[in-house]
Amino acid sequence: MTERPSRMPPASKERRESTSISDFRLIKTALEETDDGPVTSPIFTRHRLEGFRQDYKALIDKEGGEKTMTIPGLSFKPEDAVTVTLRQEVKKFFGWANNNAKDELKEGEEFLVRILNFKDVHGRTATITLYERDDIKIVHKSTVELVGYELNPNRHYTRYPPALTDSSEVWKMKDMQAHCPLSIGVEFHALHGPEKLYPTREQLAKSIDSWTEEWEQSDLRKALVEALEPNAKNMPEVKKIVCFGLGYLFPDLDHCRAYIQHLAARDIGKILEKGQTKDKAHPHEIKIYAQDPRYREVCIGLLEELGITTVDAYSAEGILLIDEHTFIVEIAAGPDFMEPAVDIAFPNGPAGYLSRKVSGNKEQARDKAITTGPVYDAALNEVSDRVWKYRESCAQFPAVTDAKRFGFPPSRITRTREIIVPDNAPQSGEDSIPHINYIIETDENGQDVMSKFDTELLLRRSL
Repeated sequence: MTERPSRMPPASKERRESTSISDFRLIKTALEETDDGPVTSPIFTRHRLEGFRQDYKALIDKEGGEKTMTIPGLSFKPEDAVTVTLRQEVKKFFGWANNNAKDELKEGEEFLVRILNFKDVHGRTATITLYERDDIKIVHKSTVELVGYELNPNRHYTRYPPALTDSSEVWKMKDMQAHCPLSIGVEFHALHGPEKLYPTREQLAKSIDSWTEEWEQSDLRKALVEALEPNAKNMPEVKKIVCFGLGYLFPDLDHCRAYIQHLAARDIGKILEKGQTKDKAHPHEIKIYAQDPRYREVCIGLLEELGITTVDAYSAEGILLIDEHTFIVEIAAGPDFMEPAVDIAFPNGPAGYLSRKVSGNKEQARDKAITTGPVYDAALNEVSDRVWKYRESCAQFPAVTDAKRFGFPPSRITRTREIIVPDNAPQSGEDSIPHINYIIETDENGQDVMSKFDTELLLRRSL
């Protein structure tokens, strides 16, 4: 096996020694479920999310002074809660901030920052300082993520934030909210770069024509049509399509992937509008929405051309659009969006779902201790029992996949052997993140073991 160095945040000793079965029991206890079976109650309800969004909007409201919000834990008991306070402060720029800020601020110039102070009943604290254009966002966790939070730090890897906030504070913020299904996070916009770095609609014109032609002639589109057309009348009526995390629409390493996934959402709408129209005098209409924090202004304009309306990602607006008449398109997010979607549309679940292929029911294997460290396997997408049952209630079409456009090219399976913290490691700054030794799985011939990230189409059967 080959060792490859990388960087990841450390998991706490207590969490590394934890087992998934005990954490699942903690969730059941918090939900007042007394049996030994899987978690049956929805963690995400419309009422809870609406209440959380209302508190979130009050927190980020720029009018008034200091604001405080309570972030409930699973049990909604005071001892499980985290409080966050937001205040504003004026600072002076002295060249220590990131390069993007240097383009906008002059030496000695005053600028406004927002400061988030997190605190829990155990006395733990975290302080996050944000530029004015940075965003505060709602974060939602699945049952599987609540169980395995620090046991798989790869899953929570974040690029280093701007110099205003130390990386260790970001991890403290995450740790304090580890067992909060709905929590507060931040989006550092300096990591995306200024708007001027992105191409215009005119500069993208040729790429768009090429991507559209590629999609219309692809076997993937053919497989999608063949799955939807004969089944449109056998599934619940679809009134809207909601897309999550399909990506910004620019040429990059993913080439045409993001734009083609949005084209797929548009075509799903067209196929279902035609297939579910009962009276030609009153054609069936389906509205399409898309949520992604990476959308830029040019993306929003391009999506409008496709008949897709963008919604606010930071306040989780798209989640509240979901009901049993919703078709969801999210290719890579997995349980992070699938479980809230199934819970919000409880008890039947969404009408249809195009997503990363589900690989197993995590709660059926919850007696296995998670002690070996994180594993990156592109094919691994284990879900809660509630999501698994939703999948089983659907007609499944695994042929609707394509590594270039929908899934992900084959990638190496990696495992973490150990966390290496140098004795002289600083307590803050970039180097405070300890080194990790990666181990790449190899076969008997010494070749890297590869896994493939596939997608599948799910169509809920009419009751």
